[in-house]
Amino acid sequence: MSTKFFNEANEHFTKMFGISIDEAGFSEAEFKQRYGDLSALEAAHQIGRDYDLDRVDLGWN
Repeated sequence: MSTKFFNEANEHFTKMFGISIDEAGFSEAEFKQRYGDLSALEAAHQIGRDYDLDRVDLGWN
C-alpha cells in the first residue's frame, strides 16, 4: 500500500475534521493496517465514525 493512500486519506480527514491523522494519534502504518481495505475517502469517514468526531466541513444548520 502506498503513501499516496495515506496522504489522500489525510487530506480528506483534515478537511472533514480539522485535524490530521497524525494529530488523531495514528501513525501511517497503524492507519493503513486498520483502514487500508477502504478507499481513502471511506477511510477518512470511517475513522471519524469510529471515534465519534464532529465534522467541521458541514457548517451550522
